[in-house]
Amino acid sequence: MTFANLVSEYGLVLIPPIVILLIIWYWILREHSKNPLSRKVMAMLIACTVFIIAMFPLGVLSLKFWFSTCFLVFPFLFGINKLFSNLTYKRCSAYTEGTITDIRRVENRIKYGVVYYMYYPIVSFCVDGVEYKVELHSLCEPDSIGDTLWIRYNPNDPHEITQEQYEKGADKLISVLCVILLCIALFFIIGGITDIAILLRQ
Repeated sequence: MTFANLVSEYGLVLIPPIVILLIIWYWILREHSKNPLSRKVMAMLIACTVFIIAMFPLGVLSLKFWFSTCFLVFPFLFGINKLFSNLTYKRCSAYTEGTITDIRRVENRIKYGVVYYMYYPIVSFCVDGVEYKVELHSLCEPDSIGDTLWIRYNPNDPHEITQEQYEKGADKLISVLCVILLCIALFFIIGGITDIAILLRQ
């Protein structure tokens, strides 16, 4: 089979995964452009890439599997993010009180020249007489310097900190959205399985 025949036969099948991957990589790298790529970010990129590549054989058999992939990507990313957050929370089993001593401002630009800022607190706290200053990956107000807060830290590595987990309204909304997307994806997966079953009978 020549390259031209390969493109003509599978060109439409290749377009969806390539577009999905480009969107995912652009969105994740853009969101973390001001920060070093953490293990969580790299895991999200690698996992999504492997996931979409693994879906390719099914996508060749039925485009409905690619439609299901489109609806599975967001729950997939959300699940990875929750997994890493829960692992960090379990490692950070000790409590202490910290003080916000500095704030890092991150500038973000969106369309039409609109600029907005996000503020990340630098928290100072002591463990066994040693002072640590660590950035907390949680947003704060720009005038929060001097405020105190309770944090959780990793006893084996006090540079790893987090806050108490509370179930927020946004998390509930995202969870409901993920369930809806999973149901839609399941609908396309069933359709794809049906298409494959018809092909096998022919």
